[in-house]
Amino acid sequence: MIQCLDHSASRTFYQQELRKLVRIVQEVQKSMGNKDSGEGSDKKLSRAKKPLIMFLRSLAKKTHE
Repeated sequence: MIQCLDHSASRTFYQQELRKLVRIVQEVQKSMGNKDSGEGSDKKLSRAKKPLIMFLRSLAKKTHE
């Protein structure tokens, strides 16, 4: 495993960040379920997913270094 991920503090940071980003996406999806989905909702969901995707990509790159 990567040295960075072997440290407990780093692992905790990544876990907390991942939970936070997933929670944001879930909240947007939940709010979309309560309303009619339209173009505005799709944009809001895309904006919520973008930081999550970027975080996952950066994490994947770190595991391949």
